[in-house]
Amino acid sequence: MNDSLKLSSYSWTIKQNIMKRILLSIITITALSFGANAQNVTYFDINSGSANSNAGQFTALADKVYFTADDGTNGKQLWSLDTTTNTTNIILINSTGTSNLHTLTALNGKLYFVADGGTNGYELWKYDPSDSTASELANIHPTGNSYPENLIASNNKLYFSADDGTNGRELWIHNPTANTTAMVSNINPSGDGLLYFSPFIAFNNKLYFAADDGTNGRELWVHNPTANTTSLVANINPTGGSTIATTGYFKYATISYNNKLYFIANDGTNGNEMWVHDPIANTTNMLVDLNPSGDGISNQFHYNFKKEMAVFNGKLYFGATDGTAGGLCEYNPATNSHRWVNGGSGGLSHMAILNNEIYFRGSIPGTMSELLKYSPVDDSVSLVMDFNLTGGNSDPSHLTVINNRLYCRPNILPDGNNGRLFEYDPILNDTISYPNIHPQWLTTPNRFDVIKEIGGKFYFTTTDGGNGNEFGVFTPPAATPLNINEVQNTTLHIYPNPAVSHITIDSDEKIKTITIMDVMAKTVKTFVSSSNSIDVSELTKGIYFLQIQTDKGLISKKFIKK
Repeated sequence: MNDSLKLSSYSWTIKQNIMKRILLSIITITALSFGANAQNVTYFDINSGSANSNAGQFTALADKVYFTADDGTNGKQLWSLDTTTNTTNIILINSTGTSNLHTLTALNGKLYFVADGGTNGYELWKYDPSDSTASELANIHPTGNSYPENLIASNNKLYFSADDGTNGRELWIHNPTANTTAMVSNINPSGDGLLYFSPFIAFNNKLYFAADDGTNGRELWVHNPTANTTSLVANINPTGGSTIATTGYFKYATISYNNKLYFIANDGTNGNEMWVHDPIANTTNMLVDLNPSGDGISNQFHYNFKKEMAVFNGKLYFGATDGTAGGLCEYNPATNSHRWVNGGSGGLSHMAILNNEIYFRGSIPGTMSELLKYSPVDDSVSLVMDFNLTGGNSDPSHLTVINNRLYCRPNILPDGNNGRLFEYDPILNDTISYPNIHPQWLTTPNRFDVIKEIGGKFYFTTTDGGNGNEFGVFTPPAATPLNINEVQNTTLHIYPNPAVSHITIDSDEKIKTITIMDVMAKTVKTFVSSSNSIDVSELTKGIYFLQIQTDKGLISKKFIKK
């Protein structure tokens, strides 16, 4: 197929999906929102004209969303968006020039951030919405910039790294109750204990991070606020640093599950592999050497919208390689064993869970980097959508689940209009694009550059070539209601109905999975077993649907919870 035919096929695929939605809405009398002019979008032009406001750092606090932006007059300052009235307001941090503030972090009804107030350089600041005041908390570096970074709220306190000009970059704490700011520990007496990009992980009421004490290299450390101690967790690489989080990877490829911390490290012998820290047993071990000849897991810089691991049905899933081929690896903590999921794929990242399936970016034989999913029903990985029909990668990112739909942004599209937002509805099993997020800008489809989900809405920045880089808020359509007509099956029955505590399924067919969904198609609970009895005692009163996957197909049954 030549490129022109592929592009035509691409356009026709999108049109087919739109037509299918129109037809379905007519049949089920369900209103579905689609198309540029029907989208619920509010656009904000902070820097009027063709200049850029470069809005970002969207952070929710009470009934407002705070962000940074440049209106072309005051430089980069703090802004607020009232989500009720959709009005914006500037909050001047530096009245004489740009404040270049960043790292907005909410804690106890206040907003903390790093900014240059025009006097002491880049220091730690606080904004209090109750009296609309902004103030510098401490001049950590009296003769220069302390450059606080990696702010994280934990145990009602704010932790961050900073350089006071004497001890190098170390771990610091701000106590809002006592209104004090102090260094927690001088981990490396001869230099920087922390890197500029050394994020923290709050887990088990402690703070975990990568640090270099000047002797053991960069290893896993922990701060215990109860005991007020900061210590090395494990010297994973005795001959040098284990290279944990040298560029921020630790934060985005670390996950806590079942009271354990899973992360990626290199012990100097086995390459980058999956490790686990058990704080109760006080042990730190490599799970398995997935690739005996090198790295089992790639160690590279990952941005904050990437999710490299997922907890799903009591197991841990992540992308890895055995040295020959990449694939989806499943680790079972209950049996301390791992296996490779069927349909081997490579380059896995950006994981999201929807309707008892894992969606992610990856490649399988016959495709490049596209949107894939893993289904436990048939235990396989399959293609959801090939956004780039010309044979190249589409590299979908920003996988986000809202209203029982999956949203993603393919970075490469065959028509050249890259970075559009796509929506996948698993109930309708179709994909639709939002090419023109601002209806008045019809010259080119707008690219989504920054996307953050807050309160079920997308906050995004986009550039059209005429109005510069500005931001908007997109409200996704409501979830597709399930068809109330049950799938008829005379060999499967459920009782009692209505039910109080348990439902029994009477069937001659082999049951693989059972999913309870509400009337808005939201997954409430999933059972992966062959049991014919399920516990519904924790459900609130109302109407639900059982989606029962058997060895002969999918059966839908409606029931009432009393």
